[in-house]
Amino acid sequence: GSTNALFIQGTTGNVGIGITPTYKLDVGGSSAVIRVKETSGTDVRVVSGGSIGYIGTYTDHELRLLTNGTEKLTISTGGDVKIGNGSTATPSTNADDLFIDKGAAESGITILSTAASSLRFGDAANVNIGSIEYNHNSDYMRMIVNNAEAMRISSGGNVGIGVTPTTTSKVEVKIIDSSVIGSVGSL
Repeated sequence: GSTNALFIQGTTGNVGIGITPTYKLDVGGSSAVIRVKETSGTDVRVVSGGSIGYIGTYTDHELRLLTNGTEKLTISTGGDVKIGNGSTATPSTNADDLFIDKGAAESGITILSTAASSLRFGDAANVNIGSIEYNHNSDYMRMIVNNAEAMRISSGGNVGIGVTPTTTSKVEVKIIDSSVIGSVGSL
């Protein structure tokens, strides 16, 4: 590297601040920061700090990412993430940590895998207390509640509640009460 604070490479026009430039603009040093600040507003920084890189606002302003000049992702000052640029409605405050709003366009989430895909629910005591899972090898979907399988839909569309469904009944329910324990009823 160069001992110069500012280095302009004559043959390429690359500019280096605290480093010999390899790119059009290179910033280097023990705590490299690129800062863009509006006079009385947003302070946006790109920071290289040790083994971690940061991009974000350093004032009480949300961060928005755009493609082709259109907003595609917003991170609010509270940490909520919005994907899309629609304004269909304001989500419930109990379910606004991650939401997708593409306005009049269709929205969706796809989870791809060759083994299993899942949406998991947890808390401090158990990070995997509940889930909705799809098994791609056997093509069934199941719901886990309190670490136990509560319901399964087989590849044939048969449903088992409290029991793995067989191929003979469309719906099977495990009934547990004071008079009948552990029996399976078919509907």
